[in-house]
Amino acid sequence: MLNQNSAYSLGNHVLHLGEVTSTNDLARQLLDEKIVHHGTFIRADMQSKGRGQEQNIWESEKGANLLCSLILIPDAVQVDSQVYLNMSVCLALRDMVQEYCPTRKVSIKWPNDVYVDDHKIVGVLIENAFQGSLIKHSIVGMGVNINQQSFTSAKACSLATITQQTYDVAVCSELLLGHLKFRYDQWIHQQKQALWNDYHQYLYKKDVVSLFEIQGTIVSGMVKGIDEAGRLLLQVDGEIRLLNVKEVKWL
Repeated sequence: MLNQNSAYSLGNHVLHLGEVTSTNDLARQLLDEKIVHHGTFIRADMQSKGRGQEQNIWESEKGANLLCSLILIPDAVQVDSQVYLNMSVCLALRDMVQEYCPTRKVSIKWPNDVYVDDHKIVGVLIENAFQGSLIKHSIVGMGVNINQQSFTSAKACSLATITQQTYDVAVCSELLLGHLKFRYDQWIHQQKQALWNDYHQYLYKKDVVSLFEIQGTIVSGMVKGIDEAGRLLLQVDGEIRLLNVKEVKWL
């Protein structure tokens, strides 16, 4: 019998809307009202209040990009596995972008952005709810720049600006779901080492001297990886420092 909480259930229920405040907001509402299934995939043409990490606003033109949320209701997954969920989502998104840009370097910028070379193409916001020691549910919010041509940030890019082509956003969402199913299956079956190895293989600026701001001080450091709590391992002056998202800023 097929487990209703399996990877195969992802995308079995799809909601496509014109405009919402954010797809994560709608997902949260559906969960609160208990009228949603595991694997429900919500896609919107426009978000009036889309956001990313640290409440950053997600810039997007109407209908140009893939703005979506995936609702996960895993079966008996421990809270300490949430870092591997983040890895699986980031890897799925990276895999999808790499498929469209096979000759470019596509990497994961800690904690969960996807970059093509030195330009951001994907943002992720995962909201987890817990029940005791287990993950009750997760809302995986994702924004992928597809056809947008201009951005206020010089560090942003899209598939269109990279390849000089335009894409069907619905087709892009189907491709993404395929990659999410594969990586979610790894996560749900506790294939931690595979996720760990792949995440570190594609980690942005790993072992490259870069500038960071830590508590108001600008330092040179090298990303060495992350730990099992999801903290950044940053080598500064020969010593490894463990840093949370709010403690360090990329420059």
